Amino acid sequence: MRTRFLVATLALAFAPGCALLGVVPGAPGLAVNSGTLRDIKAATEESDRREAECKAFASRMVPYPEEVSIGGAIALALAKNTKGGVYVELSPEVAAAGPISPSLAGKKVAPGSGQRTDLNRYVNLVGKGLASFSSRPSIDWTFAVLDSSTPNAFSAPGGYVFVTTGMLKQLENEAQLAAVLGHEIGHITGRHALTSYQQAKGKTCSDLNKAQTAAEVGGAVVRPPPILTELRGYMSALGFDPDKATAEFIRKLADGSAEVIMQAGYKDLEKDADATATKLMVLAGYDAGEFEKILAKLPEGSFLSKHPSSRERIEVVKATRAELEGFAGSKAPPLAPIVKTAIK
Repeated sequence: MRTRFLVATLALAFAPGCALLGVVPGAPGLAVNSGTLRDIKAATEESDRREAECKAFASRMVPYPEEVSIGGAIALALAKNTKGGVYVELSPEVAAAGPISPSLAGKKVAPGSGQRTDLNRYVNLVGKGLASFSSRPSIDWTFAVLDSSTPNAFSAPGGYVFVTTGMLKQLENEAQLAAVLGHEIGHITGRHALTSYQQAKGKTCSDLNKAQTAAEVGGAVVRPPPILTELRGYMSALGFDPDKATAEFIRKLADGSAEVIMQAGYKDLEKDADATATKLMVLAGYDAGEFEKILAKLPEGSFLSKHPSSRERIEVVKATRAELEGFAGSKAPPLAPIVKTAIK
């Protein structure tokens, strides 16, 4: 079990906060002081320049170091938003630190020993086997179990994949586990969360620019809020340095992205992830027909099936299987015994 995932067990150290996706123009944080009236034309031109920077900021591809940084923060937010947290034994040093202590954040710690840790190792074994056939086999993949009775699975940029205990209880064999994990791998290789993340950055930058412009045109000298200073600093450098970003900035982005992932999924991109999962199952030798079975079995609203319906998703799986008919796998081994013994 790699260190970076274990830090997720400290997710309770982060207090809940409003999502950055919902920034309101003119909200508190803009410090406005009376001053000389600026020329409206000049203010408008400056606003257009800043808006162009916002668009460029949102459209550039997120580099891998930034993906890992924000992905780790989102992974923490996902764990935090699941009441039971990560389904793993805590090592003595983590347990002694307490659930709200930040003292171990970023440090190398070992997992505890026991059935929950063994279950996470098994899920990692299956997940990494699938990921090796993906379009991004070399990234640092981490798979883990969340303690939640709701059948579901989530992913975060940078290679973080979660499956709930409730989902594991629904599975009949390893091929079905491969289908669930493969779907989440598809979201990561397709950079689906990063698309929402880039849109969130662009919208936030644009909203703050509009608020600042309104204040300037209204005859005020504006002291930009810290978050705008950060955004413009990143834009000018065309990069992202997590060491310079405030914890509040990263936390708000992570909470907003996690809320989207848990509540809405990726809508039309679900079909793309389903097609990727089917291909990965075939390449790994699994019977992709088991994917159809698990989709038919799960109730609407679970496993991010709100958009689209399970029926539509099954059609995607069938069509993808037909395309790969000559390479169809037939493996559907039983789940490792640890799945039943570790989940009470």
